[in-house]
Amino acid sequence: MNPSLSQLPLPARATFRLRTRDGARTLADLLAEAALLAPSLPDAADGVLEIPAGDVASTLVHLEAAFLRGFVPLPSVRARTAQVLAITRDLPAAELALRTSGSTGVARVPAFTFDALVRSAHCIADYLELMPDDELALLQPLDHGFGLIGQLFAAIAGGCAVTDCATPYPDERAEAVASSQATVVAAVPHTLQQLAEHLHELDPEACRRLRSVGSAGGRLPPASARRLALAFPHAVIWNQYGCTEAGPRLTAVPSTHIAFYTGTVGRAVGAVHLWVSDGPEGEILPAGRPGEICFSSDTQMLGYLGDPDATARQRRDIGSTSGYWTGDLGLLDPDDRLHVLGRGDDLVKVRGERVSLYALARAAESAGARSAIAILTEPDGESADGVLTLVYEGDHALEPADLIRILPPAAGRMLPRRILWVPALPRLASGKIDRTAVEILAEVSR
Repeated sequence: MNPSLSQLPLPARATFRLRTRDGARTLADLLAEAALLAPSLPDAADGVLEIPAGDVASTLVHLEAAFLRGFVPLPSVRARTAQVLAITRDLPAAELALRTSGSTGVARVPAFTFDALVRSAHCIADYLELMPDDELALLQPLDHGFGLIGQLFAAIAGGCAVTDCATPYPDERAEAVASSQATVVAAVPHTLQQLAEHLHELDPEACRRLRSVGSAGGRLPPASARRLALAFPHAVIWNQYGCTEAGPRLTAVPSTHIAFYTGTVGRAVGAVHLWVSDGPEGEILPAGRPGEICFSSDTQMLGYLGDPDATARQRRDIGSTSGYWTGDLGLLDPDDRLHVLGRGDDLVKVRGERVSLYALARAAESAGARSAIAILTEPDGESADGVLTLVYEGDHALEPADLIRILPPAAGRMLPRRILWVPALPRLASGKIDRTAVEILAEVSR
């Protein structure tokens, strides 16, 4: 039996509504359109179908049409017309595929059973307490798990209305949210800060109307957490952590708990089992010991389409359970709350010492930068390791003395050789900082 969006059961007496300029449309309307579209999709045996993810209605219609034809749909903002991709269907149980953000390298394509993503959507809808009276302003693109599963599918599972406010322009996003009756939004921290600034100028009442604000996909240090709490005074703000491969959420903590203001991303949600390991085959580390963040869940990916080597590196069997090694560094505190410390490839060697690029960027943000990223550029004549460079956006200049006050004692090796201010850091469609673009920018400005 093929999967179907009708498997996202709604709460009793609830009807999902998609609000567009042309009026409200129900899930039944979209499923009927999908049945008409399905026969016209390209004909291919056992294929992966790239579907357009430019707007909510088109995405949902193409998803259902692909399901009806027995294809594995792969949402993409680049898809102009549905195209069957030349990706080997090496995961027979796969029913829907997503691209990762690619912020740490080349994007991969994790594949899922649709049932796993349905469970993930219901888990998110449950802890956010989405209700039929809510309206979710969709801010994230639908070609990744954050927008598609963490917002759109969760909204359908919660039975609330959705208004598509996803646009790359901050002022247009704010105008769309203000003109809606949105009570729920979610985005990366940078997008939420922009939204707050524009809404306060445009329509402060729209900020007060929000009852739930979700943050994920980026660092939320304590200072940023406090700013969001002040910007959205009547909302519960959620700091969340996950990855596309998790479908997409692993942990969450609300602003109603004091832990939210300590930088933690919270406890495991749903059926997620979380641990920290000291290596690919290493032991489970006790509370307080940093290592690689690992998890197992009934919502996780089956593997990467067309990339069995990457699947074998990231997903491993532990007895009868399949675990996933995220590549992120973190630790669990005594209350089982997770603290994310950076990427495994975030540790670099400078002058013979290991330096955390993540810790340096966080220090810059604590010193007043709106957002920052630390990189190691190509070596010059003075250093064979490379040049430790801090690139940031902010309202005032950062000096080494500002960082010294924040960094741990005796951390002089972490001071960057170059500090580069930019009006705005380049970002991916997901809102994450585009590391590759920053590296090019730093090289050009030398």
